[in-house]
Amino acid sequence: MVQFVGVTLLMSLVGFCFGGNFALFPPTTAEFFGTKTFGSNYGIVFTSYGIGGITGGLMPGIITGGFEWVFLATGIGSLVAFGLAWITKPPVVDAESEKKAVAA
Repeated sequence: MVQFVGVTLLMSLVGFCFGGNFALFPPTTAEFFGTKTFGSNYGIVFTSYGIGGITGGLMPGIITGGFEWVFLATGIGSLVAFGLAWITKPPVVDAESEKKAVAA
């Protein structure tokens, strides 16, 4: 019973944080790629998010034949992603070129 409650609480915490992607992806996409082509860039970002959601659950079973190592690989991948997010900086764009891009 204790394991059930613990897993339920942890999965609920993950579920409550899941919607943050929908609030963070648009401004991050605009910041990194500019607002001139925001629509097409965000479409690509959101499509890749969907493809990753589908294939992420299927690939471990296809590649390894089971899910024994999935949580370890997911944890390592999360740490790598955290490290990349920590060192990635948005491109420096001067205000004048951004104004011209928005005006065009």
